[in-house]
Amino acid sequence: MVTKLVHASFMFKTFSPEDLETLSSILELVKFETGQEIFTQNDSADSMYFIKYGTVQVNHRTESGDDLQVAVLGTGSHFGEMSFLDVARRMATATAVEHTEVVRISFKNLQKLFEVHPALASKFHQAVAQTLASRLRTTTRDLSRNKASKTLHL
Repeated sequence: MVTKLVHASFMFKTFSPEDLETLSSILELVKFETGQEIFTQNDSADSMYFIKYGTVQVNHRTESGDDLQVAVLGTGSHFGEMSFLDVARRMATATAVEHTEVVRISFKNLQKLFEVHPALASKFHQAVAQTLASRLRTTTRDLSRNKASKTLHL
């Protein structure tokens, strides 16, 4: 059941069944209760997540102390992959909104897997980059619409 979630993910649409089976060897199912933090802003990042069941809210705390809701993600969504590419600290806090089960992929285990399967590493990096590019396009479009809307109402 855990591997089916990753197999169905848009992020891995170009992966072969063999690639997905190899990747599934490092998947871990983790459960969170309502209100439990999955990770906290400024934490060291060590994993990415796929939501098997439940809802996760992602908030960013600004320098002035305001909490901004970045996203509310449901079953089938994934998050936490940005730090895989740049090894930076978490930019937001992810919290379970309800009982939530996630599939965790440890970056450490992923790197070990890539040492044995270098072709998989290339595919994985490309998949993460495409996912982040898609999210950036969506964010840019949303910001443009928001700015246009405010300009029209002046």
